[in-house]
Amino acid sequence: MDVFKRNLFLWFSLVSVVLVFTACSESNDSSAPYEVINDDSELEKRYTEKNSTINIDSTDGSGYKSRYKQKKAKFSLTLTAELSAPSVGTDGIQATMVSINGNSSRATVSYNKQGSSYQGSIDVLQVTSGNAKSMRIRSSVEFFDSDVNAVFAGDNRVWGALATENPELSNSSDRSALQGFAFSGFDIEAIDDLSVSLPSFAANAVKEYDNRIFATSGTDGGLSVYSQDLSEELNYTELRDARWVDVNGDYLVVLLGDSNDDGKGEIVVMNPNTYDIQNRYPFVGASTPEAKNTVEVIEHLAFIAAGVEGMKVMDLTTGEIVAEIPRPDPSELGISDQRVMTNAVSVDEDKIFISNGEAGVYVAEADQNIDRYNPGEQLNITVLGKLTFDDLESVNHVSYRSKILVVAAGAGGAKIVRLDAK
Repeated sequence: MDVFKRNLFLWFSLVSVVLVFTACSESNDSSAPYEVINDDSELEKRYTEKNSTINIDSTDGSGYKSRYKQKKAKFSLTLTAELSAPSVGTDGIQATMVSINGNSSRATVSYNKQGSSYQGSIDVLQVTSGNAKSMRIRSSVEFFDSDVNAVFAGDNRVWGALATENPELSNSSDRSALQGFAFSGFDIEAIDDLSVSLPSFAANAVKEYDNRIFATSGTDGGLSVYSQDLSEELNYTELRDARWVDVNGDYLVVLLGDSNDDGKGEIVVMNPNTYDIQNRYPFVGASTPEAKNTVEVIEHLAFIAAGVEGMKVMDLTTGEIVAEIPRPDPSELGISDQRVMTNAVSVDEDKIFISNGEAGVYVAEADQNIDRYNPGEQLNITVLGKLTFDDLESVNHVSYRSKILVVAAGAGGAKIVRLDAK
């Protein structure tokens, strides 16, 4: 009897070890192109809790003082957490984008590697509840031979826009790919065959909407639309130098770079159901080759990160630029001209956060909630100033929702900031 109990105990112990190992690390086959990590106790080593005030600098030298009469912010900003960038193998990588799911408590951060080699990652963060809103890291997936240039957090899936040298993910002539994973709570779960090759050298944006996946892919690519399980390509539209995509119930919008070398990018407005092109609106900007330029669509407005031409707000019913904020003045900041580019804009209610590369993050305020804007109305936007982080070298992207700002700070990882009304 004692021998039976001892053997039974050993059997249960072995099963427990296997279950714990499986829960903490999935899809870690040495032949797999990625490793899923669901051990949040290990991931938390990259997380640092903070509670420091982020001031908004509107003084001379902030990049705007000489051109704008600024007003004081009626809110405060608090840095609540920092997340260091992961190391894939022995190499460090940089945060490229942030996606906050507006319908849940999830956010995701994507990472890639500068240079000719390919390595990347996706982090899944949980937005914590309560008055001291912050985030904690819950899971991650590391890619051994793929950059993750952009990410989108849906309700049940997380999507990565990749540039890869792995033939399992892309065909021999192109390096663009789209990779999806399932969510189980805050854990990442690998799904067989939830990847697809895309045209051109690098996928650079992805969005899930209405059970469809929209992705853009670089210089010689365009816009690809797939069913949610990637089993069917619903549409492909060739659009040279496609750099970003956003979609709502009225508009499917693709931002194109300056492929004609005339200093102008283009906003392509498509029907979100039939994919017919309805309008093509040129704008001054997006002229730096292979740079990041984003567009965020709120109701009838497109908020365009136009590179050296700053931020532009376009009325999608007419193509008119109804408001714009130039980039911060590089000479006033003492920064090289080509290192100050508006590469991302994120909007919620009347707050607008603008990412400007090495110039950092700026905040502006509209005279009304953006989702209440009616076509043809005047829109006034005021720059409030620059967010003063202690150790911010460069910013690749920002995302702002429900009074939480997440900053993709390149090699510095991600920073989480809470907004409170004064």
